[in-house]
Formats: sequence, structure tokens, C-alpha cells
Amino acid sequence: MMVKNIVPAPLQPYKDIEQKLRQAITIRMTNKYVYESVKHIQAETKPKFYDQAITDLCRHYDQKEKKWSSKVDSMLLMEYTFHGNTKQFKGKDFKEFIQYQPMFFGSLQNTEDVKKMINTHLISLFLYDEAQKLSPENDSEYLLFKGWLRNRFYINYFREHVILPHIQPQQKAVQSNFKMQNDSLQQQFLIKKEKEEYRQQIDRLKTNYKLVVDKMT
Repeated sequence: MMVKNIVPAPLQPYKDIEQKLRQAITIRMTNKYVYESVKHIQAETKPKFYDQAITDLCRHYDQKEKKWSSKVDSMLLMEYTFHGNTKQFKGKDFKEFIQYQPMFFGSLQNTEDVKKMINTHLISLFLYDEAQKLSPENDSEYLLFKGWLRNRFYINYFREHVILPHIQPQQKAVQSNFKMQNDSLQQQFLIKKEKEEYRQQIDRLKTNYKLVVDKMT
């Protein structure tokens, strides 16, 4: 292959791509800020992980039962510095962290994954302490969000503990609902099948005769 000429691609007007450029720069700056923040937290807290204890913690996790035995409670998994004091993070602390963590990534039977989870807990602890210094209780938007979150919690709690326990669908109603859904699916299948057969008939006619057929909906 031989290149005869190179034509530069036309550039879009700055106004058309300004927003995209800002977004790209914002993402890069955010990633850099997060990276530098994590380095700062590591330097401040000086975490010391005990790999063998973490490996033992992973080994004691029952994947089927989704829990650990009480043997892991006293395991020392990490030591770190907080406000100038040495703190300990043990197996019981990790169990509590996982219990109240809505979502986490990794396997509870993998040492490196668990170390990342413990590190995530340490970062969250540090950032929470930093956020408290900003006096969020004086921020009207924060208070509004906090109130909304509290109300959502109470509503869901009331629903799960007061309303739902008294709602027991009867077997007859469940079977009736199943039949309705099944009938609806069968009807949709038949309609789709009829349309497909009709299209095939039209294709056969168009093959044998020159016809102009309206588009079928």
C-alpha cells in the first residue's frame, strides 16, 4: 500500500467540543486528586497489614452460610495511626464492616481482596473524620438530604415490619396471576407467529408476482 496524500481531519469548532473537553479534563483531575488523596491517607494512617491473619480470616469464611465462626473475632488484621494514636482492626471489626456495607467488590475468601476492603474502610474512616471538620450540620442542603434519608429509612422500616408481615397472598391469587401472565405471553407469541407467517406469504407473493405491498406494522 502506498500513501499518496495526507489530508488532515477537519477540527470541530471549539464551542461544539468545549463541554466534552471540560468533562475529559475534570475526569483526569478527579482521578489525580483521588490518587493523591489515597497516598496522603496512607501516609497519615500508616497501615500495617497482617497478611497471615487475613489469610486465616479468609480460610474461616463459610461461603455457603455467608458467615465466619467466632474464632476470627480476636484476629489482629491491621494496625494504623489515627489522631496520633495506634489503633487495631480485628476480625470482629471486619465482620461488622461487611455486615453494614451495602456493596463491596471482591471475594471474602481472597486475601488481596479482603486487604482492599480493609483499606477501603480505613479511607472511609479518615474521610468521615475530615468531613466532620467542615461542620456539615450547618449546611442547609446537607440537613435537607439527611432529613430525606431519615424519612426514607423510617418509611421502609415501617413497611417491612408493620405492613408486609400482614400481607400474605393466597395461593389461589398467586395461581390466578400466573395464569393471566401465561395467557398474555401465549397471546403475544401467537400474534408474533401470525405476523411472521403473513410476512412469509407476502415474500412468496413478491417472488412470483411484482406487487407493491404497504409496509406492515
